Amino acid sequence: MRNNAVSVHATAGVGIFLLSLLAGCDDGAPQPQAPLARIDATTAEIVDFAPRASLTGTIMAQVQSDLSFRVSGKIIERNVDVGDHVTADQILARLDPQTQQTDVESAKAGVQSAEAQLKQATATYQRQKTLLESGFTTRASYDQAEQSFRTAQASLDSANAQLASAQDQVSYTILRAEAPGIITARYAETGQVVEQAKAIFTIARDGPRNAVFDVYEEIFALVPDDAKVEIALVCPTPSTTIS
Repeated sequence: MRNNAVSVHATAGVGIFLLSLLAGCDDGAPQPQAPLARIDATTAEIVDFAPRASLTGTIMAQVQSDLSFRVSGKIIERNVDVGDHVTADQILARLDPQTQQTDVESAKAGVQSAEAQLKQATATYQRQKTLLESGFTTRASYDQAEQSFRTAQASLDSANAQLASAQDQVSYTILRAEAPGIITARYAETGQVVEQAKAIFTIARDGPRNAVFDVYEEIFALVPDDAKVEIALVCPTPSTTIS
C-alpha cells in the first residue's frame, strides 16, 4: 500500500511539471486570425434576353415564277438551262407550231370566204337602195338586202377575230422570259410533249433578295428590342459577306 501511494504522488508530480513547462513557453503574444471573406453586393434586375442562334438558310429572289406554254405541243427547241441569266422577252423554248399554223390557214380561208359574201351582199344592198329610191323595188326586198349585208359584215368580223386568235395560238408556241432573271429550275427537255400550263422553267427575277430560314418557335419566345440579324454566306469571303 505504501508503494502504490508513492507511485501516484510521483505521477502527479510529473504532470504538474509538464504543465509548468508549457505555461513557461507561452509568451502572451496574440494568435493570428484568418482574414475576413470579401463580399460584393449587386442588385438583380430583370432584362430581356435571347440566346444567340445560328441557322442555315437560303438566299432567294423576292419574286420567283414558273414559266409555261399556253398551248400543248412537242418541244422542238430549248435555248437556256439552269443557271443562265436571261433578259426580258428572250426566247427560252419553242413548240412544234404545225397544228397552230394549220388553224391559221383555216382561219384565213374563212376570212376570204366572208369577204366574198360581204362583197356580194354589199352590191345587192346598194342596188336595192337605188331601186327603192327610184320606186322600182319593194320595201321588203330592200330590208332583206340590208339584213343580208349586215349579216355578211358580222360574219367577216367573226372570221377576222378567229384569224387573230389562231395567230395568237402560233405566238403561244414560243416561250419568252417575262422579265430579266436567272433560270433556277428546268422541268422539260427537247422532244418532250407537254401539256398546256405545265411548268417548263422557274425564273428568279432580278432585284431584291430574301434570306429564308426555318426557325424553331423557341427563338420567338422572348425577342429583345435591339435584336439583330447577321447574314453571311456559308463559305464567306471578304467580297461575299452580307450584313
